[in-house]
Amino acid sequence: MIYMGDEFCRTQYGNNNAYCQDTIKNWVDWKRKEKYEDIFRFVSHLINFRKSHHTLRREHFFTGKDYTGDGIPDITWHGVKLYQPDFSYNSKSLAFMISGIDFVNQDVPPDNDIYVALNFYEKDLEFELPKLHNKNWFRVIDTYFNSPNDFLDFPKKLLIITKSNQKALSF
Repeated sequence: MIYMGDEFCRTQYGNNNAYCQDTIKNWVDWKRKEKYEDIFRFVSHLINFRKSHHTLRREHFFTGKDYTGDGIPDITWHGVKLYQPDFSYNSKSLAFMISGIDFVNQDVPPDNDIYVALNFYEKDLEFELPKLHNKNWFRVIDTYFNSPNDFLDFPKKLLIITKSNQKALSF
């Protein structure tokens, strides 16, 4: 959830329940928007991205089932290796893919498949990407890069490299 002011690093001094306090903890310092313009820009783009993709606004739970028989379930979970998520306490990575086809709400036109790779490790990791038929992967968001290259206005096509039958993200 994003609360008012989160988009420019408003902290409430660590108080997440300051709604009833008329103190500096709850006041909005609008000068922070200028100071944290890069964060504000990123969050604004993130909100617009979510609004433009029905895939990210479904009103039902994902099941992990392939309803159309095309080999793409509504959601699949991965780690750095495809279909091998590590849900353990010490995990440093997680990835998932959401199908652009909403199997429950048939009135919604198909959207992009969205792949999210999360690296919590202090070192770079290579994530395998699912192979899609007649589709290409594009990089849109990558927080490894500084603003404004963290969120691209024009997505960059990803090059898929094959090394000993592995497909890895490269750019």
